[in-house]
Amino acid sequence: MFAITAIVADDTGLVKQVHSTDKGVVLGPVLRKQDRAAVVQAMCFGDTEDEILLGCKSGIVECYDLATSKRTIAVESSAAAKSASAYVGLHCHDRLITYANENGTVTCVSRDDAGNTTEITAAPQANVMKVCEEKPNLFAIGGTDSEVRIWDINDAAKPVFKAKNVKPDKLFLQALKCVKSIDFMPGSDGSQIVTGTAYKELRLYDSKAKLRPMFNEVVSDYAINSVSVAPDGTHVVVGDVFGTVFSIDLRTRKRIGNYRGVTGAVRTVVCHKTLPLVACCGLDRHLRVYNIKSRKCLFKTYMKQRLNCLLLTSTDETPEADDTAGAVAGAGGEGDEDGEDSEGDEDEEDADDDDVWGELEVEKETSKSKKRKTGGSGSSNKKVRA
Repeated sequence: MFAITAIVADDTGLVKQVHSTDKGVVLGPVLRKQDRAAVVQAMCFGDTEDEILLGCKSGIVECYDLATSKRTIAVESSAAAKSASAYVGLHCHDRLITYANENGTVTCVSRDDAGNTTEITAAPQANVMKVCEEKPNLFAIGGTDSEVRIWDINDAAKPVFKAKNVKPDKLFLQALKCVKSIDFMPGSDGSQIVTGTAYKELRLYDSKAKLRPMFNEVVSDYAINSVSVAPDGTHVVVGDVFGTVFSIDLRTRKRIGNYRGVTGAVRTVVCHKTLPLVACCGLDRHLRVYNIKSRKCLFKTYMKQRLNCLLLTSTDETPEADDTAGAVAGAGGEGDEDGEDSEGDEDEEDADDDDVWGELEVEKETSKSKKRKTGGSGSSNKKVRA
């Protein structure tokens, strides 16, 4: 079985750990108590995966040690940042914390020197900010009426890339802009990004090629909340507000299939950095982990509260095929509940359903035939009398 740890944060301020083991799913210690005044709005790992950073509604960036659950305050935002309400992005690399607020201000603070601070007015009305893992000096930001932009932390004068809106339609009306989620393409050195919009569109940008998106398609019937690119970069996993999680092949630009079982709006979708795993969470209060390729639900866990944020730790263990099958069974048969049964079971259920419907059809035809016979005899008698 894949030995990973998932960390989730919910609407009430709780932060929990979920460990996957050979025997199933084990809930770890609660890192943070309920505090609705300091709800977690953004979450990321620290310089290592032994600690996490939380961007809270109170304007404070908290740091927690996963082993000891010890809490420290990494950054205390200014009054202006607190009044700007929500965090829309958070990242830490080489003792440098980068976070963004709804007003579009991106702040870089050194953990060793709080006075070493850099602020960039990156975009108005920001909804999401994402830092490139391959080049941590680059970050992308976008929002309402604001196309996606790529900035270099070391150059606050102007963005490295500022996307251009798609061409107007046949009536010469401009397309509406509302970026909800961003992810960098692996292996692109920060030049290619994938975005999901509130208008159901999935877009792929290449900053080295052109300003307009290279790929722009409506892929869902509902607004897209989260996108995450698979480790191989061939497809992207999308989650929308209706509770649909599906994957899109970026090479053929076609929908591959759905990850079944989700029943509420999806807030976060995260692909594992190295393993073929994808996890999602949202309003249905469940944490679900799937195999990216087979789209099988490996396990799910009820977390009691509506979930906001999600992180997955890395691992060096590689499971065998039998272990993966055991993980599905050991998780309490989540695959059966989510409609991921084996083919044999599906055939048996279909056969039973056919038998039941066959009986209903026979009864229905029998009753109709009786009425027809009665009606037919009556009409023939009338004709004879006439």
